[in-house]
Amino acid sequence: MIDKIGSVDEIATSMAAISQQQSASTEEVSATAASLAEGAEQVAENSRGVDNSATVVSESSVKIEDLINIFQV
Repeated sequence: MIDKIGSVDEIATSMAAISQQQSASTEEVSATAASLAEGAEQVAENSRGVDNSATVVSESSVKIEDLINIFQV
């Protein structure tokens, strides 16, 4: 009987350790997901910046072309 109680205690201890490991893994996955979401937002923000810059360059190109046309003979 004492052997069985010891066996049950070992199983319970093992299950508690597994549960703690699973909890730690879940927290790590959650932190990684949050980090990925932040990274994705930064990429989107950079993309918007590039788009705005491209628009400015395009508009400047049109203005330069207009100015060149004024001075052509």
